[in-house]
Amino acid sequence: MARVSYSQYSMWASCPYKWKLNYVDGLSEFRNSINMLFGSAMHHVLQEYLKVMYTKTINEADELDLLDMLKDKMRELYIESRKEENFKEFTSKEQMAEFYADGIELLNFFKKNKSDYFSKKGYSLLGVELPLNIKLTEHINFTGFLDVVIKDDLTNDIYIIDFKTSTMGWRDGMKKDESKTSQLILYKNFYAQQYDIPIEKIQVEFIILKR
Repeated sequence: MARVSYSQYSMWASCPYKWKLNYVDGLSEFRNSINMLFGSAMHHVLQEYLKVMYTKTINEADELDLLDMLKDKMRELYIESRKEENFKEFTSKEQMAEFYADGIELLNFFKKNKSDYFSKKGYSLLGVELPLNIKLTEHINFTGFLDVVIKDDLTNDIYIIDFKTSTMGWRDGMKKDESKTSQLILYKNFYAQQYDIPIEKIQVEFIILKR
C-alpha cells in the first residue's frame, strides 16, 4: 500500500517533476536542521504537558520539569541524527544553547498564559500525534499526524490544533498563504471522513511559537 503525506502532496502541487525525482526516482536527500530539531522537541514537550493536564490535573502538569524535558529531547534528537547514514553537521554547541534559551522563554510564557489557549473545564483531550489513515484509491492511502485534538464536551465541536515554531512569527501575508493553511484544511476533511463527523463541527487552529 503506497502512502501519501501532506509534504508529498505539497511538493507535487508545486512541482510534479520534483515530486517524481524525490519519491519515484529516489533522489531525495533529507537534510536535518536546528529549526527542525527544535520544532520536534518543542512539540514533544507541549504534547506531554497537555496529556498530563487533561488526563490528570493542571497541578501535576505544572510540576513537570519542562525545561529538562526540552533539553533532553533536543539532545536525544541530535544524537539520533548523528546515527543517520551520510550525516552532515547542521548545528553547533553555541546554536543549540541559543535555541534552548529561546525554548525556556517559550515554555515559561506557555505555562503562564496557557489558559488563553487551552481550557480543561468542559473540554476533553482526544489525542496528541493522532494518526490519520484514509484510503484514497485501491492502492494509495493518505497518512498524517495531528498535533493536538480537543473536544468541546458541551457542543461536541472538535478542535484540531497545530503547533508551528517560527523565528519571525506569522504576519498577515503568511496567515493567508494557502501553502500553510491548506494542510489543516486537508486534515480537517480527512478527520471528518475517518471519524464520521460532520465537517462543520470541526475547527482548525494554528498556535505560532515565536522564538
